[in-house]
Amino acid sequence: MKRKYTFHPEEYAVGENEKYYAEMAARGWVLEKRGTYLSRFRRAEPQKLVYRIELSSPAPFDDPTAGLPDEQIALYEDCGWRYVTSAGLVNVFCAPESSGAPEFYTDPRQQAATLKALRRSYRLGWLPVAVVLGVNFLMAAAMRGSAGKVLDSWANGFELGFVRYTAFWLAWGILLLKGIYQLTYGAVRTMLLYRRLKNGRPIDHAPRRRPAAHKLVSYTLNGLLGLFLLLCIIQFFATQKYDMPQQADGPYLLLRDLGWDGERTTNYLETPSNVQTSRSLAARQWDTYECVAQKTEFAGSVWMYQDVYELHTHEQAMAAARILMSNATFARGPEDFTAGEVAGLDAAWRAGMECIAVHGRTVWKITYSDPGLSHEPGVPAVDVLEVLAQQLKGWES
Repeated sequence: MKRKYTFHPEEYAVGENEKYYAEMAARGWVLEKRGTYLSRFRRAEPQKLVYRIELSSPAPFDDPTAGLPDEQIALYEDCGWRYVTSAGLVNVFCAPESSGAPEFYTDPRQQAATLKALRRSYRLGWLPVAVVLGVNFLMAAAMRGSAGKVLDSWANGFELGFVRYTAFWLAWGILLLKGIYQLTYGAVRTMLLYRRLKNGRPIDHAPRRRPAAHKLVSYTLNGLLGLFLLLCIIQFFATQKYDMPQQADGPYLLLRDLGWDGERTTNYLETPSNVQTSRSLAARQWDTYECVAQKTEFAGSVWMYQDVYELHTHEQAMAAARILMSNATFARGPEDFTAGEVAGLDAAWRAGMECIAVHGRTVWKITYSDPGLSHEPGVPAVDVLEVLAQQLKGWES
């Protein structure tokens, strides 16, 4: 292996970067290029090299990636330093340990001025974080019902998304927390380094290892982020979608249970009758669609959508019922649903073509295209919730 890539310390850790590159050179890996997160090394004989980092200090509207002026690089090289690479505000120089190359600054207070752009970058880094935090604050306010009706649908969609894709939203939360922590820690470290230089104390070119508390927080956040991302991947590949079987293989209804025995067909979007199953950290899920052709005077085709969630507790199922009412397709929200009592169900609500039921820790949202209008005159419509309650007896036995 002739090349190697490793994560390097952050920009604010000037001394840690210099020590890290020197240690890699002593192990036979000489720095070739520095990127945003990774440094590239080439294989070489172990060498005793000294590294120094000079931070660029461009004006507020100048290109932050322009690097140091050519004259400044030439001056350092005349003093015995070799320019190696740069990335962002970081410019890396090296020299043999025995070369006697002088330090860049005899007065640390002069070097403090090079931190201006780095301090500014951390202040600007809070802008996107503040926007994201503001969006999440509005979302939380909407979920508590204290942000008005404008954001209701947005908040309801987020709540349902959290049930369906729990690991994804937890990963997003950890990523946001990680960004806040890194910005805060980086800003504090930069401020402390600036004060050190302003007080006439030079940069420590061989600092101790990173504080144990910082390492613990970083490893914990990275570990949690990796775990939730892995769970996202597992859920994605474990999700199954297949043609609806003739016999239900989950806690969902078939149109034949409601009295429709016609041939299955597709809708106007050419969607076949199908079942999709998945499992999030919050719930096991079944999403079904079925369409049956009817060649009668009273019906052309009948279809039914079902969203079924098996959660961890009955309380979670009841909470999910409210979320599903808020995300109804044809109803405006919970206010359009009428509660009713159905033997065998813990709770039941109806709103035109849609109905929601809770039994134990499972909740159903059923959208049925036949609210009684396609039946022959004098024949009562089938009550979907009554049929569901009857089917539950068979599933539980």
